[in-house]
Amino acid sequence: TLVGPLKSATDWAQGHGICACIGAALVTTPFAMRAEPEVVGCINVLLKDDNVMIRQAAVDALAQLLIAQSKGEHSDDIGITDQLTQLLGMFQDSSGDIRHRALLVFKSFVKKCPGAVRDQLPVVAPALIACVRSERNITERCLVYAFELINRPETLKAFTSSRPSGVDSATIKQISEYCKRLVSRGAAEESDSEDVLEF
Repeated sequence: TLVGPLKSATDWAQGHGICACIGAALVTTPFAMRAEPEVVGCINVLLKDDNVMIRQAAVDALAQLLIAQSKGEHSDDIGITDQLTQLLGMFQDSSGDIRHRALLVFKSFVKKCPGAVRDQLPVVAPALIACVRSERNITERCLVYAFELINRPETLKAFTSSRPSGVDSATIKQISEYCKRLVSRGAAEESDSEDVLEF
């Protein structure tokens, strides 16, 4: 019902509205919506739209898709990996607002679904550490939740000791030391109420 009009949308406002509706539908009927390949395809296409507002709505819809996939009765690991890759790509968007939004969405996702990215840390961690300089505060919160620094310190230990393929030893050391600094200065316990993205 929504995908057809989205494909024929003639202006950004219409496209943005329909994309927002898809995001809302993923909240109320997540498992029905995630089973529709066209929905996933449309979100991925809209992430590359020229209009910033449409990309932002697509990022929010992607967050709902990730939550549905990770918490569903029949969790789809392949789907999570694909959509997570799309979200990580938005960390390098040309718009600073979109980059920040994508980090907010990622943080909200890993906060709602602890452990959901545990198997994806070899891809997630380098993408996050690359954002520290430009988006320090929100990126640090992402690292706290991705590595479960508050409640599961063994996640960081497992990552560093496994020496994951595709991540060089210097990057592993940088990530490990940065996370340990976050813990030592109490950053893992800091409130992030000001940057919580509500769904």
